[in-house]
Amino acid sequence: MRSFDFFDTLAARLYLDPFSVFRLVEEKYPFPNFVQLRRQAAQMSNGTLVDIYQHFSNLSGISQSEADHLLQFEWEMEKAHLIPIQKNLQLVQDGDLIISDTYYTQSQIEELLRLIGCTKKVVVFATPAGKASGAIWLQMRLTFSIEKHLGDNLHSDVLAPTQFGISAELCTNSDLTPLEKQAFDAGQKDLSLLIRTLRLINPYSRREMPGALWQEQVSHTIPIYILFALYLHEYCQQHQIQKILFSSRDCESLASIFSALFPSYHSLYFHCSRVVYSHPTQEYIDYVKSVYHPNCLIVDGFGSGMSCTNFFQKHFQCTPKYLAMIASAPQTQGAIHWPGRTKWEMLNYSDQGSLIGFDKTGPIRLPSEYREISLKPAYDCLSACLKYLPHFQFSTCNANLMNLWHNNLQTTNLQLEFFYVQNHLAKYLEQQVSAYINHTTPLFMSASESLRIAQAIQHIAPDLPLAARNFIRDVHK
Repeated sequence: MRSFDFFDTLAARLYLDPFSVFRLVEEKYPFPNFVQLRRQAAQMSNGTLVDIYQHFSNLSGISQSEADHLLQFEWEMEKAHLIPIQKNLQLVQDGDLIISDTYYTQSQIEELLRLIGCTKKVVVFATPAGKASGAIWLQMRLTFSIEKHLGDNLHSDVLAPTQFGISAELCTNSDLTPLEKQAFDAGQKDLSLLIRTLRLINPYSRREMPGALWQEQVSHTIPIYILFALYLHEYCQQHQIQKILFSSRDCESLASIFSALFPSYHSLYFHCSRVVYSHPTQEYIDYVKSVYHPNCLIVDGFGSGMSCTNFFQKHFQCTPKYLAMIASAPQTQGAIHWPGRTKWEMLNYSDQGSLIGFDKTGPIRLPSEYREISLKPAYDCLSACLKYLPHFQFSTCNANLMNLWHNNLQTTNLQLEFFYVQNHLAKYLEQQVSAYINHTTPLFMSASESLRIAQAIQHIAPDLPLAARNFIRDVHK
Protein backbone atom coordinates (compact mmCIF):
# COMPACT_ATOMS: atom_id res chain seq x y z
CA MET A 1 0.00 0.00 0.00
CA ARG A 2 0.91 3.65 -0.38
CA SER A 3 0.00 6.66 1.73
CA PHE A 4 -0.85 10.20 0.63
CA ASP A 5 -1.13 13.61 2.20
CA PHE A 6 -4.40 15.37 1.34
CA PHE A 7 -4.02 19.14 0.95
CA ASP A 8 -1.65 20.21 -1.85
CA THR A 9 -1.10 16.55 -2.73
CA LEU A 10 -4.49 15.12 -3.69
CA ALA A 11 -6.41 18.40 -3.56
CA ALA A 12 -5.56 22.08 -3.90
CA ARG A 13 -7.26 25.34 -3.10
CA LEU A 14 -8.05 27.60 -6.05
CA TYR A 15 -6.19 30.55 -4.61
CA LEU A 16 -2.94 28.74 -3.74
CA ASP A 17 -2.42 29.47 -0.03
CA PRO A 18 -4.35 27.94 2.91
CA PHE A 19 -5.49 31.32 4.23
CA SER A 20 -7.35 32.08 1.01
CA VAL A 21 -10.45 30.40 2.45
CA PHE A 22 -10.29 32.75 5.44
CA ARG A 23 -10.19 35.76 3.12
CA LEU A 24 -13.22 34.44 1.27
CA VAL A 25 -15.15 34.16 4.52
CA GLU A 26 -14.15 37.70 5.52
CA GLU A 27 -15.31 39.03 2.14
CA LYS A 28 -18.41 36.96 1.42
CA TYR A 29 -19.94 36.29 4.86
CA PRO A 30 -18.96 39.13 5.47
CA PHE A 31 -17.05 39.31 8.77
CA PRO A 32 -14.58 42.21 9.26
CA ASN A 33 -11.12 41.18 10.50
CA PHE A 34 -12.02 37.50 10.19
CA VAL A 35 -8.59 36.42 8.87
CA GLN A 36 -6.66 37.84 11.83
CA LEU A 37 -9.14 36.56 14.42
CA ARG A 38 -9.32 33.11 12.79
CA ARG A 39 -5.54 32.71 12.76
CA GLN A 40 -5.28 33.95 16.34
CA ALA A 41 -7.96 31.51 17.47
CA ALA A 42 -6.11 28.64 15.77
CA GLN A 43 -2.92 29.45 17.70
CA MET A 44 -4.85 29.33 20.99
CA SER A 45 -6.67 26.08 20.21
CA ASN A 46 -5.91 22.36 20.35
CA GLY A 47 -5.92 22.31 16.56
CA THR A 48 -9.45 21.05 15.95
CA LEU A 49 -12.04 23.14 14.13
CA VAL A 50 -14.56 23.00 16.96
CA ASP A 51 -12.03 24.26 19.50
CA ILE A 52 -10.81 26.94 17.10
CA TYR A 53 -14.31 28.38 16.85
CA GLN A 54 -14.81 28.29 20.59
CA HIS A 55 -11.77 30.53 20.92
CA PHE A 56 -12.98 32.59 17.96
CA SER A 57 -16.26 33.20 19.77
CA ASN A 58 -14.40 34.44 22.84
CA LEU A 59 -12.04 36.66 20.85
CA SER A 60 -14.70 38.24 18.65
CA GLY A 61 -17.48 38.48 21.21
CA ILE A 62 -20.02 36.70 19.01
CA SER A 63 -22.44 34.09 20.34
CA GLN A 64 -21.69 30.39 20.05
CA SER A 65 -24.67 30.09 17.71
CA GLU A 66 -23.19 32.62 15.30
CA ALA A 67 -19.78 30.98 15.65
CA ASP A 68 -21.34 27.66 14.60
CA HIS A 69 -22.93 29.37 11.62
CA LEU A 70 -19.59 30.93 10.69
CA LEU A 71 -17.86 27.55 11.00
CA GLN A 72 -20.37 26.04 8.57
CA PHE A 73 -19.86 28.94 6.17
CA GLU A 74 -16.08 28.37 6.21
CA TRP A 75 -16.69 24.67 5.50
CA GLU A 76 -18.87 25.53 2.50
CA MET A 77 -16.23 27.95 1.20
CA GLU A 78 -13.61 25.23 1.54
CA LYS A 79 -15.67 22.79 -0.49
CA ALA A 80 -16.57 25.35 -3.15
CA HIS A 81 -12.95 26.27 -3.83
CA LEU A 82 -11.25 22.87 -3.72
CA ILE A 83 -9.95 21.14 -6.85
CA PRO A 84 -8.40 17.72 -7.45
CA ILE A 85 -4.74 17.28 -8.30
CA GLN A 86 -5.56 14.63 -10.86
CA LYS A 87 -2.01 13.47 -11.52
CA ASN A 88 -1.71 12.30 -7.90
CA LEU A 89 -5.33 11.30 -7.43
CA GLN A 90 -4.94 8.81 -10.29
CA LEU A 91 -2.23 7.05 -8.23
CA VAL A 92 -4.57 6.22 -5.32
CA GLN A 93 -5.66 2.59 -5.13
CA ASP A 94 -8.03 0.59 -2.92
CA GLY A 95 -6.47 0.03 0.49
CA ASP A 96 -4.20 3.08 0.42
CA LEU A 97 -3.94 5.49 3.35
CA ILE A 98 -4.69 9.22 3.48
CA ILE A 99 -2.71 10.87 6.28
CA SER A 100 -3.32 14.55 6.93
CA ASP A 101 -2.33 17.14 9.52
CA THR A 102 -5.50 19.21 9.57
CA TYR A 103 -8.13 20.85 11.73
CA TYR A 104 -10.78 18.85 9.89
CA THR A 105 -12.13 15.54 11.17
CA GLN A 106 -11.74 12.14 9.54
CA SER A 107 -15.33 12.27 8.23
CA GLN A 108 -14.77 15.73 6.77
CA ILE A 109 -11.65 14.59 4.89
CA GLU A 110 -13.63 11.60 3.62
CA GLU A 111 -16.29 14.00 2.34
CA LEU A 112 -13.64 16.11 0.62
CA LEU A 113 -12.21 12.99 -1.00
CA ARG A 114 -15.61 12.17 -2.46
CA LEU A 115 -15.97 15.78 -3.57
CA ILE A 116 -12.76 15.70 -5.64
CA GLY A 117 -13.78 12.42 -7.25
CA CYS A 118 -11.88 9.80 -5.27
CA THR A 119 -13.78 6.53 -5.63
CA LYS A 120 -11.18 4.23 -4.07
CA LYS A 121 -11.69 2.57 -0.69
CA VAL A 122 -9.08 4.28 1.46
CA VAL A 123 -8.41 4.68 5.17
CA VAL A 124 -8.17 8.26 6.46
CA PHE A 125 -6.09 9.45 9.40
CA ALA A 126 -6.74 13.10 10.30
CA THR A 127 -4.95 14.69 13.26
CA PRO A 128 -3.97 18.27 14.13
CA ALA A 129 -0.21 17.58 14.15
CA GLY A 130 0.39 13.83 14.05
CA LYS A 131 2.71 13.95 11.05
CA ALA A 132 4.68 16.99 12.18
CA SER A 133 5.27 15.55 15.66
CA GLY A 134 6.12 12.10 14.30
CA ALA A 135 3.50 10.38 16.45
CA ILE A 136 1.38 9.22 13.51
CA TRP A 137 4.42 7.81 11.71
CA LEU A 138 5.28 5.55 14.63
CA GLN A 139 1.70 4.25 14.58
CA MET A 140 1.86 3.74 10.79
CA ARG A 141 5.18 1.91 11.05
CA LEU A 142 3.84 -0.49 13.64
CA THR A 143 0.47 -1.07 11.96
CA PHE A 144 0.99 -0.97 8.18
CA SER A 145 3.56 -1.82 5.57
CA ILE A 146 3.75 1.40 3.55
CA GLU A 147 5.61 1.20 0.26
CA LYS A 148 5.90 5.00 -0.09
CA HIS A 149 4.31 8.19 1.23
CA LEU A 150 3.63 11.17 -1.05
CA GLY A 151 3.19 14.67 0.36
CA ASP A 152 4.06 18.34 -0.13
CA ASN A 153 5.64 19.25 3.23
CA LEU A 154 9.37 18.57 3.46
CA HIS A 155 9.35 18.04 7.23
CA SER A 156 5.97 16.36 7.86
CA ASP A 157 5.76 14.31 4.65
CA VAL A 158 9.39 13.45 3.91
CA LEU A 159 11.84 13.87 6.80
CA ALA A 160 9.46 12.71 9.56
CA PRO A 161 8.33 9.42 7.93
CA THR A 162 11.88 8.70 6.76
CA GLN A 163 13.02 8.76 10.40
CA PHE A 164 10.63 5.88 11.05
CA GLY A 165 11.82 3.83 8.09
CA ILE A 166 9.02 4.83 5.72
CA SER A 167 10.08 5.80 2.20
CA ALA A 168 8.71 9.20 1.18
CA GLU A 169 8.57 11.48 -1.85
CA LEU A 170 8.10 15.24 -1.95
CA CYS A 171 5.21 16.44 -4.12
CA THR A 172 5.42 19.92 -5.70
CA ASN A 173 2.47 19.74 -8.14
CA SER A 174 0.56 22.43 -6.29
CA ASP A 175 3.40 24.96 -6.64
CA LEU A 176 3.44 27.41 -9.53
CA THR A 177 5.23 26.26 -12.67
CA PRO A 178 7.71 28.64 -14.37
CA LEU A 179 4.96 29.73 -16.78
CA GLU A 180 2.50 30.36 -13.95
CA LYS A 181 5.11 32.21 -11.91
CA GLN A 182 5.96 34.34 -14.94
CA ALA A 183 2.32 35.44 -15.15
CA PHE A 184 2.14 35.94 -11.37
CA ASP A 185 5.28 38.10 -11.33
CA ALA A 186 4.01 40.10 -14.32
CA GLY A 187 0.97 41.25 -12.34
CA GLN A 188 -1.42 38.65 -13.83
CA LYS A 189 -2.06 36.82 -10.55
CA ASP A 190 -5.52 35.49 -11.35
CA LEU A 191 -4.45 34.37 -14.82
CA SER A 192 -1.59 32.50 -13.18
CA LEU A 193 -4.00 30.80 -10.77
CA LEU A 194 -6.45 29.91 -13.55
CA ILE A 195 -3.66 28.25 -15.56
CA ARG A 196 -2.59 26.37 -12.41
CA THR A 197 -6.18 25.23 -11.82
CA LEU A 198 -6.56 23.86 -15.35
CA ARG A 199 -3.18 22.13 -15.14
CA LEU A 200 -4.03 20.41 -11.88
CA ILE A 201 -7.49 19.20 -12.92
CA ASN A 202 -6.29 17.64 -16.20
CA PRO A 203 -8.36 14.42 -16.16
CA TYR A 204 -6.19 12.63 -18.72
CA SER A 205 -2.94 10.84 -18.14
CA ARG A 206 0.04 12.98 -19.14
CA ARG A 207 1.67 9.86 -20.55
CA GLU A 208 -1.04 9.60 -23.20
CA MET A 209 -1.82 11.95 -26.08
CA PRO A 210 -5.11 13.42 -24.75
CA GLY A 211 -3.38 14.51 -21.54
CA ALA A 212 -0.59 16.17 -23.51
CA LEU A 213 -3.09 17.92 -25.77
CA TRP A 214 -5.01 19.26 -22.73
CA GLN A 215 -1.77 20.58 -21.25
CA GLU A 216 -0.83 22.33 -24.49
CA GLN A 217 -4.16 24.16 -24.39
CA VAL A 218 -3.41 25.20 -20.79
CA SER A 219 0.16 26.29 -21.50
CA HIS A 220 -0.36 28.05 -24.82
CA THR A 221 -3.80 28.83 -26.19
CA ILE A 222 -5.92 29.66 -23.14
CA PRO A 223 -3.43 32.15 -21.63
CA ILE A 224 -3.23 33.97 -24.97
CA TYR A 225 -7.03 33.93 -25.33
CA ILE A 226 -7.48 35.47 -21.88
CA LEU A 227 -4.93 38.22 -22.49
CA PHE A 228 -6.35 38.97 -25.93
CA ALA A 229 -9.89 39.10 -24.49
CA LEU A 230 -8.65 41.80 -22.10
CA TYR A 231 -6.92 43.56 -25.01
CA LEU A 232 -10.11 43.39 -27.07
CA HIS A 233 -12.20 44.81 -24.24
CA GLU A 234 -9.80 47.75 -23.86
CA TYR A 235 -9.83 48.28 -27.64
CA CYS A 236 -13.64 48.32 -27.76
CA GLN A 237 -13.86 50.71 -24.83
CA GLN A 238 -11.41 53.05 -26.52
CA HIS A 239 -13.28 52.97 -29.85
CA GLN A 240 -16.78 52.83 -28.35
CA ILE A 241 -17.66 49.50 -29.97
CA GLN A 242 -20.45 47.33 -28.59
CA LYS A 243 -20.99 44.73 -31.32
CA ILE A 244 -18.29 42.20 -32.19
CA LEU A 245 -18.32 39.63 -34.99
CA PHE A 246 -15.99 36.75 -34.14
CA SER A 247 -14.76 35.15 -37.37
CA SER A 248 -15.27 31.44 -37.89
CA ARG A 249 -13.53 29.10 -37.36
CA ASP A 250 -10.53 30.82 -35.77
CA CYS A 251 -12.50 32.56 -33.04
CA GLU A 252 -14.78 29.77 -31.83
CA SER A 253 -12.99 29.27 -28.49
CA LEU A 254 -12.01 32.91 -28.17
CA ALA A 255 -15.64 34.03 -28.58
CA SER A 256 -16.74 31.71 -25.76
CA ILE A 257 -14.09 33.05 -23.39
CA PHE A 258 -14.69 36.70 -24.29
CA SER A 259 -18.46 36.36 -23.86
CA ALA A 260 -17.95 34.74 -20.45
CA LEU A 261 -15.65 37.55 -19.33
CA PHE A 262 -17.61 40.42 -20.90
CA PRO A 263 -21.26 39.41 -21.33
CA SER A 264 -22.45 43.01 -21.85
CA TYR A 265 -21.13 43.10 -25.44
CA HIS A 266 -23.24 42.00 -28.38
CA SER A 267 -20.95 39.17 -29.50
CA LEU A 268 -21.78 37.00 -32.52
CA TYR A 269 -20.08 34.04 -34.13
CA PHE A 270 -19.63 35.24 -37.71
CA HIS A 271 -19.57 32.72 -40.58
CA CYS A 272 -16.76 33.66 -42.95
CA SER A 273 -13.73 32.33 -44.81
CA ARG A 274 -11.45 33.34 -47.66
CA VAL A 275 -13.51 31.14 -49.98
CA VAL A 276 -16.88 32.76 -49.30
CA TYR A 277 -15.33 36.23 -49.15
CA SER A 278 -13.88 35.66 -52.63
CA HIS A 279 -16.89 33.84 -54.12
CA PRO A 280 -19.95 34.96 -52.17
CA THR A 281 -23.46 33.83 -53.03
CA GLN A 282 -26.36 36.23 -52.77
CA GLU A 283 -27.47 34.29 -49.71
CA TYR A 284 -24.12 35.00 -48.09
CA ILE A 285 -24.28 38.71 -48.89
CA ASP A 286 -27.78 38.81 -47.40
CA TYR A 287 -26.50 37.00 -44.29
CA VAL A 288 -23.71 39.54 -43.81
CA LYS A 289 -26.23 42.39 -44.23
CA SER A 290 -28.29 40.90 -41.42
CA VAL A 291 -25.45 40.88 -38.86
CA TYR A 292 -23.11 43.71 -39.90
CA HIS A 293 -23.28 47.42 -39.29
CA PRO A 294 -20.51 50.00 -39.79
CA ASN A 295 -19.69 50.43 -36.11
CA CYS A 296 -19.19 46.76 -35.32
CA LEU A 297 -15.76 45.12 -35.13
CA ILE A 298 -14.74 42.01 -37.03
CA VAL A 299 -12.28 39.97 -34.98
CA ASP A 300 -10.08 37.30 -36.51
CA GLY A 301 -7.70 34.83 -34.93
CA PHE A 302 -4.93 35.02 -37.51
CA GLY A 303 -4.77 36.87 -40.80
CA SER A 304 -4.06 40.02 -42.75
CA GLY A 305 -7.69 41.02 -43.22
CA MET A 306 -7.21 41.41 -46.98
CA SER A 307 -9.99 39.06 -48.11
CA CYS A 308 -12.36 40.54 -45.52
CA THR A 309 -11.55 44.11 -46.58
CA ASN A 310 -11.87 43.31 -50.30
CA PHE A 311 -15.26 41.69 -49.76
CA PHE A 312 -16.70 44.65 -47.87
CA GLN A 313 -15.26 47.23 -50.24
CA LYS A 314 -16.73 45.38 -53.23
CA HIS A 315 -20.16 44.49 -51.86
CA PHE A 316 -20.77 47.09 -49.13
CA GLN A 317 -18.63 49.99 -50.39
CA CYS A 318 -16.95 50.36 -46.99
CA THR A 319 -13.83 49.32 -45.14
CA PRO A 320 -14.75 47.29 -42.05
CA LYS A 321 -13.22 47.69 -38.63
CA TYR A 322 -10.95 44.65 -38.40
CA LEU A 323 -8.75 43.40 -35.56
CA ALA A 324 -6.65 40.24 -35.56
CA MET A 325 -5.40 38.52 -32.48
CA ILE A 326 -2.33 37.59 -34.54
CA ALA A 327 -1.80 39.84 -37.56
CA SER A 328 0.17 38.35 -40.42
CA ALA A 329 0.83 41.70 -42.15
CA PRO A 330 2.56 44.74 -40.61
CA GLN A 331 -0.20 47.12 -41.73
CA THR A 332 -2.96 45.03 -40.15
CA GLN A 333 -4.40 46.07 -36.80
CA GLY A 334 -3.52 43.32 -34.35
CA ALA A 335 -2.45 42.52 -30.80
CA ILE A 336 0.41 40.32 -31.99
CA HIS A 337 2.26 40.68 -35.29
CA TRP A 338 3.76 37.52 -36.71
CA PRO A 339 4.77 36.95 -40.36
CA GLY A 340 4.10 33.55 -41.85
CA ARG A 341 2.51 30.57 -40.17
CA THR A 342 1.94 30.38 -36.42
CA LYS A 343 1.76 27.24 -34.30
CA TRP A 344 -1.28 28.74 -32.61
CA GLU A 345 -3.31 27.68 -35.67
CA MET A 346 -2.37 24.06 -35.03
CA LEU A 347 -3.63 24.27 -31.45
CA ASN A 348 -6.85 26.10 -32.35
CA TYR A 349 -9.17 23.10 -32.58
CA SER A 350 -12.65 23.13 -34.02
CA ASP A 351 -15.19 20.42 -34.74
CA GLN A 352 -16.36 22.54 -37.68
CA GLY A 353 -14.79 22.15 -41.11
CA SER A 354 -13.77 25.00 -43.38
CA LEU A 355 -16.57 27.18 -44.74
CA ILE A 356 -16.79 26.64 -48.50
CA GLY A 357 -20.23 28.05 -49.32
CA PHE A 358 -23.45 29.58 -48.09
CA ASP A 359 -26.96 28.92 -49.38
CA LYS A 360 -30.54 29.37 -48.20
CA THR A 361 -30.04 26.64 -45.57
CA GLY A 362 -27.03 28.41 -44.11
CA PRO A 363 -23.28 27.68 -44.02
CA ILE A 364 -21.81 24.81 -46.04
CA ARG A 365 -18.73 23.31 -44.45
CA LEU A 366 -16.25 20.55 -45.08
CA PRO A 367 -15.90 17.87 -42.41
CA SER A 368 -13.51 18.80 -39.62
CA GLU A 369 -9.95 17.69 -40.25
CA TYR A 370 -9.50 16.95 -36.54
CA ARG A 371 -10.21 13.56 -35.04
CA GLU A 372 -12.20 12.96 -31.86
CA ILE A 373 -9.06 12.01 -29.93
CA SER A 374 -7.75 15.55 -30.34
CA LEU A 375 -11.06 17.42 -30.26
CA LYS A 376 -12.34 16.02 -26.97
CA PRO A 377 -9.46 17.10 -24.69
CA ALA A 378 -9.45 20.54 -26.30
CA TYR A 379 -13.17 21.07 -25.81
CA ASP A 380 -13.05 19.56 -22.32
CA CYS A 381 -10.29 21.98 -21.38
CA LEU A 382 -12.26 24.92 -22.77
CA SER A 383 -15.34 23.84 -20.79
CA ALA A 384 -13.25 23.65 -17.62
CA CYS A 385 -11.86 27.11 -18.34
CA LEU A 386 -15.37 28.54 -18.70
CA LYS A 387 -16.44 26.80 -15.48
CA TYR A 388 -13.66 28.34 -13.40
CA LEU A 389 -13.48 31.79 -15.02
CA PRO A 390 -16.06 33.30 -12.59
CA HIS A 391 -13.74 32.50 -9.67
CA PHE A 392 -11.07 34.87 -10.95
CA GLN A 393 -10.83 38.57 -11.67
CA PHE A 394 -8.71 39.85 -14.52
CA SER A 395 -7.52 43.43 -14.79
CA THR A 396 -5.69 44.85 -17.78
CA CYS A 397 -3.94 43.09 -20.63
CA ASN A 398 -0.19 42.67 -20.41
CA ALA A 399 0.57 42.96 -24.12
CA ASN A 400 4.28 42.26 -23.65
CA LEU A 401 3.50 39.00 -21.87
CA MET A 402 1.02 38.00 -24.58
CA ASN A 403 3.61 38.58 -27.30
CA LEU A 404 6.30 36.77 -25.32
CA TRP A 405 4.12 33.69 -24.84
CA HIS A 406 3.19 33.60 -28.51
CA ASN A 407 6.82 33.92 -29.55
CA ASN A 408 7.83 31.16 -27.14
CA LEU A 409 5.14 28.94 -28.64
CA GLN A 410 6.87 29.09 -32.03
CA THR A 411 9.99 27.41 -30.63
CA THR A 412 8.13 24.81 -28.56
CA ASN A 413 8.10 21.18 -29.64
CA LEU A 414 4.41 20.38 -29.41
CA GLN A 415 3.09 16.89 -28.83
CA LEU A 416 0.45 17.82 -31.35
CA GLU A 417 3.07 18.07 -34.08
CA PHE A 418 3.97 14.42 -33.60
CA PHE A 419 0.30 13.53 -33.40
CA TYR A 420 -0.36 15.54 -36.56
CA VAL A 421 2.21 13.53 -38.49
CA GLN A 422 1.13 10.18 -37.15
CA ASN A 423 -2.58 10.74 -37.77
CA HIS A 424 -3.19 13.45 -40.37
CA LEU A 425 -0.21 12.89 -42.66
CA ALA A 426 0.09 9.12 -42.39
CA LYS A 427 -1.76 8.40 -45.63
CA TYR A 428 -0.04 11.23 -47.48
CA LEU A 429 3.36 10.03 -46.31
CA GLU A 430 2.54 6.48 -47.37
CA GLN A 431 1.72 7.71 -50.87
CA GLN A 432 4.92 9.72 -51.09
CA VAL A 433 7.09 6.85 -49.86
CA SER A 434 5.42 4.53 -52.36
CA ALA A 435 6.20 6.97 -55.14
CA TYR A 436 9.77 7.25 -53.92
CA ILE A 437 10.25 3.47 -53.88
CA ASN A 438 8.69 2.84 -57.29
CA HIS A 439 10.13 5.96 -58.94
CA THR A 440 6.75 6.45 -60.55
CA THR A 441 5.91 10.04 -59.71
CA PRO A 442 7.77 13.06 -58.42
CA LEU A 443 7.32 14.17 -54.83
CA PHE A 444 4.56 16.77 -55.00
CA MET A 445 5.56 18.82 -51.98
CA SER A 446 6.80 22.34 -51.58
CA ALA A 447 10.10 22.84 -49.80
CA SER A 448 8.36 24.16 -46.68
CA GLU A 449 5.94 21.22 -46.59
CA SER A 450 8.77 18.76 -46.99
CA LEU A 451 10.84 20.33 -44.25
CA ARG A 452 7.90 20.49 -41.84
CA ILE A 453 7.07 16.82 -42.39
CA ALA A 454 10.70 15.76 -42.14
CA GLN A 455 11.34 17.68 -38.93
CA ALA A 456 8.22 16.37 -37.26
CA ILE A 457 8.66 12.70 -38.16
CA GLN A 458 12.23 12.60 -36.94
CA HIS A 459 10.72 11.78 -33.56
CA ILE A 460 9.00 8.68 -34.89
CA ALA A 461 11.59 7.85 -37.59
CA PRO A 462 12.92 4.75 -35.77
CA ASP A 463 9.48 3.18 -36.19
CA LEU A 464 9.37 3.80 -39.93
CA PRO A 465 10.66 1.41 -42.59
CA LEU A 466 13.98 2.03 -44.30
CA ALA A 467 12.34 3.49 -47.41
CA ALA A 468 10.55 6.10 -45.28
CA ARG A 469 13.78 7.05 -43.54
CA ASN A 470 15.46 7.42 -46.93
CA PHE A 471 12.57 9.65 -47.95
CA ILE A 472 13.20 11.83 -44.90
CA ARG A 473 16.93 11.92 -45.69
CA ASP A 474 16.28 13.06 -49.26
CA VAL A 475 13.81 15.70 -48.10
CA HIS A 476 16.48 17.14 -45.81
CA LYS A 477 18.81 17.40 -48.78
